[in-house]
Amino acid sequence: MPDTEANSPTLSIITPVYNAAEFLPRTLASFDAVAPEHRQRVQLLLIDDGSSDDSPAFLKGFRDERSADFAGIDVIHKDNGGSASARNVGLDAARGDWLLFLDADDELIADPIPRLHAAGDASALGVAIELAPPAGRPKRYDAVSVLPGRHLDRLTANNPNYVCGLIPRRKRVEQRFNERIRTLEDWAFWLNNPAIFDRMTIENDAPVVRVNVHGGNKSSNIARRGRVRAQVAKEAMERFYHDLTRMQRNNLKTQISIGEAMEGNRQLGSLLRWPVDPLLYIKLLMFQAFGSRALYLDMYARARLATYGSAGPAA
Repeated sequence: MPDTEANSPTLSIITPVYNAAEFLPRTLASFDAVAPEHRQRVQLLLIDDGSSDDSPAFLKGFRDERSADFAGIDVIHKDNGGSASARNVGLDAARGDWLLFLDADDELIADPIPRLHAAGDASALGVAIELAPPAGRPKRYDAVSVLPGRHLDRLTANNPNYVCGLIPRRKRVEQRFNERIRTLEDWAFWLNNPAIFDRMTIENDAPVVRVNVHGGNKSSNIARRGRVRAQVAKEAMERFYHDLTRMQRNNLKTQISIGEAMEGNRQLGSLLRWPVDPLLYIKLLMFQAFGSRALYLDMYARARLATYGSAGPAA
């Protein structure tokens, strides 16, 4: 059937799955948060990224049992390549007007369809999420607006939104995920897709996704995260060099310095760089003073560091 506006789903949910059998039953059950009358507007894209556990069996069982309920349940198997690679496979197969990136250990806790209908011609919808630790009360994290024309101001200074807290229109995605990046891949993705932020709108009335925080994560190697942070900033510097203001360029240079400090290479000369985003400069001071231990002084960073599959600390 041709992919036309008339028969396209409203939303494609892209979920990379790698050895997630422990969490998948909960995640798959959470798709019932979509109201029954809206399920035919939702395409589920479940990308098995070379799992060696029981994940493929869970995916097959869910598809076989529930395929008639949704606009489509596509289970796609591929060799292991990381979440960026799996999300790109999902992008290629997506038919929905909007895209939601939901990790395999997280949960949909509210129906996104009414919010998307209310978003009108927005280029992206930011939604609140819930951070749920193994013990203790969940914490709410509201989406942060990125203003039109201020994309580089915001995203050279930090990566304010979780990957599941920002729902872009598919037609606004111009660049795929960078498959060479195995963490912070969403920061690079948002940087490389400025059209997503042309008409961003925010709906923080109630969380849409629950991000389950636990210890077994891909983001715990601090030195590796530092290398990736520096890599993303260097590539952004190269791509946008002639469009950057002095502050934006200094922001990216500061991101590189923070990444190097996370690897144990602290250069005091980087403290002389100005102008720079004030909060980013404070973070640089922390890393210069405490090295990788600065992550554990930053509550926001700690929450992200403990989240499997998330972006990690704000960039």
